[in-house]
Amino acid sequence: MKTPNFIERKVPLSQFTSFKVGGPADYFAQVGNLSELKQAVAFSNEHYLDIFVLGKGTNLLVSDKGFRGLVLKLSKEFARIVIEENTLVAGGGAQLVRTASLAFSRSLSGLEWAAGIPGTVGGAVKMNAGAHGFSISDIISTITVFDSDSLSLEKLRKEEVEFGYRFSSISNKKIILEAAFKLVESVQEEIKKKMESYFAERKRTQPLQQRTAGSVFKNPKGDFAGRLIEAAGLKGYKLGGAMVSEIHANFIVNVGSATAQEIYNLMRKIQHEVYSKFKVMLEPEIILLGEFVEVD
Repeated sequence: MKTPNFIERKVPLSQFTSFKVGGPADYFAQVGNLSELKQAVAFSNEHYLDIFVLGKGTNLLVSDKGFRGLVLKLSKEFARIVIEENTLVAGGGAQLVRTASLAFSRSLSGLEWAAGIPGTVGGAVKMNAGAHGFSISDIISTITVFDSDSLSLEKLRKEEVEFGYRFSSISNKKIILEAAFKLVESVQEEIKKKMESYFAERKRTQPLQQRTAGSVFKNPKGDFAGRLIEAAGLKGYKLGGAMVSEIHANFIVNVGSATAQEIYNLMRKIQHEVYSKFKVMLEPEIILLGEFVEVD
C-alpha cells in the first residue's frame, strides 16, 4: 500500500520524551480517528514494522539509535474525556492530569492520587500506574482496545485483564483507545484537599523541575528502590550527563547533554551496585525503546 500522507519519516523522538534524549523513529504517525489508526497499522503490518504507542514520553528511554518501526501518537478523538453520572470515559491519548482535574470539577472521587502525575490514560492503564497506595486498576470498569492483527475493536471488562504492581496483561498487540472509570461522588473541597496534599508531597520529594522519566525502578517487595539505591551510596552519582537525583535516588536526571546510552549505563550501574550489596535485582519501571549497548 502507498504510505499514508500523515505518516512521517525519521522523526526525532527526543522532542517527545521528558529525558529529552533519543534518536529518530523510522516512521511516526499522529492518529486522531479510527480510520487513520487502521491505515497506519495496516501500513505497519504490510511492511513488518514493530509498533510503539507513545504517550507523554514521561516513562520512557529511547535509544540514541532511535526505533526501527512505527511510533503512534493518539490525539483528537482518542484524547476526549466524557463524564456521565459517576462514570468517566477517557481516551488513551488523554492526559492523566486533565482527567483527574475534570473528575474533581464534577465532584467525583477516585483520581486524586493522579494529581500532578504526567502521562496519558492509555499509558497509565497499560502499566497500571498508581501512587499513594492507589492504582488505576482500582477504578477501571472497561477498556476498549484496537487489535493490531485483526484491525478490529474489542471491549475488555476489568475481570478479563490481569493487573499487578506496575503491570497489566494487555498485549502489546492491543492498542488502548479508551478506558471507563467508576468514580464516587464526594465533597469537592475534600477532593481538592487530597489532590493538593498529594501534589505537594510530589513537589517536596521528587525532582519535578528537572529532565527525568519518573521512577526508574519498581519497588521490590517489602522495600523501596530509592532506599536501596541511596543505601548503596549512589545518591548524586554522575555518569556523563546522567546523574542519580540528590532529591530522590530512584530518579535519574539529565543534568546537561546526557545521551540515552549514558542514562542506560547509569541504570545498569545502579542495578549492579544494589545487587552486589543487597542481593536485590532492581527491575526497570521505565520503558526501554530501541537498542542499547551493554558495557562492562
